[in-house]
Amino acid sequence: LSFPTGLALRLQRSSIIAWTVGLFVLGSSYGSILGDLEGFIESSDLIKQMIPDTGDGLNMTERFVSLLMTILSIMGSVPVLLFVLKLRSEEKKNRTEHILTRAVSRNSLLGGYTVIALIAAPVIQLASLSGLWSSAVMVMEDPVSFQTLLTAGMVALPAMWCMVALAVLLIGVAPNRTGLTWLYLGYTFFVVYMGDMLKLPDWTNKLTPFGYIPQIPTEEINVFTLIILTMIAILLMVMGFMAYNKRRERYITMAHKLGVSGSTIFSDSKLFSELFWEGIEHIEIGEFSDEDAVNTFLKIYKEKQVGFGIHSPVIRGESKYDLIEKVRYDPSYAWEQLESEAKRMSLEGAKYILVHFPFFKAEVSGNTDEMIEEGLKKICRIQKKYSIPIICEPKLGFQRSVAGLNYFD
Repeated sequence: LSFPTGLALRLQRSSIIAWTVGLFVLGSSYGSILGDLEGFIESSDLIKQMIPDTGDGLNMTERFVSLLMTILSIMGSVPVLLFVLKLRSEEKKNRTEHILTRAVSRNSLLGGYTVIALIAAPVIQLASLSGLWSSAVMVMEDPVSFQTLLTAGMVALPAMWCMVALAVLLIGVAPNRTGLTWLYLGYTFFVVYMGDMLKLPDWTNKLTPFGYIPQIPTEEINVFTLIILTMIAILLMVMGFMAYNKRRERYITMAHKLGVSGSTIFSDSKLFSELFWEGIEHIEIGEFSDEDAVNTFLKIYKEKQVGFGIHSPVIRGESKYDLIEKVRYDPSYAWEQLESEAKRMSLEGAKYILVHFPFFKAEVSGNTDEMIEEGLKKICRIQKKYSIPIICEPKLGFQRSVAGLNYFD
């Protein structure tokens, strides 16, 4: 755990094992149907269209296996992408800031997740093709050789690495758009799996790196093409690393950051864009006039990628001072509201929520230490549950009462 790669591996160890076993089982399930494959294909016009006769003298089983290995490679890209995009998930939960405030470079952090994804690709491929071969040898009189399947699986690695590279690029350039990798992978699966049946133009297949991967054993290996794909993957990853280093992470620390407060003074949501002037790296905002105003701000935030914190309450007029004693709302309602805000804003990418705690209207009887301690325990529970820091700001009571502050003594 001393290095980012070790931490990333520890976080995803169970997922890596589960996906490796899962792809082995998936390969085995496909291999089990190879014994009577030709009869199965002949009984289905749909399958025939998906595996057209190319006139190359190869039998139906060989043509099916070539398509099957491409499909397994695309499916294997799912866990590989999950492994590298885990970094973005950690960012959204504000967990990377604690790492980056230490002697850890941004290159090593991103590199840790990238290395795991790159190495996982051949491991996943080996698992799926091993499962396919182990079942095939039990049901076929003349099974496809393991060497053929191994070659078919390994030639797909440059395409899988290109998918990883795309994810790295988006993490660096457009972290809020990393979901586009899944859209692209879905498109890839569609054109490869359904292309022949729907008679799609050849260029649709060439828009994906898997369109350049030879389908072994029906096609010859073009080493030059594989080298070009690998170089493209390297280029995209370099661009992603450069962009990630230039992002000036707004999620690391608030020290030495230029920020602006946009609370109730910005009642008009049409003015929200004025908060995002050049050089601003963080915005603290709250007490929106309504839900439309909240959504307007969040839309601009996602476009500008400026860090923000929420000054509770999110909606003006909601509970503001009621966590210990009733000012306007019952404390039970105030706690429900705070938890709801924490849950929502954690998902929206807020870096923290600021609450007025403790707040006492005036002098009170009873054990105030216990009141404050109980409140802090609830706040800690909410922080842990939704992975969002909650900042406590003590406030003066009615008529400038300092009771709440004095109770800290």
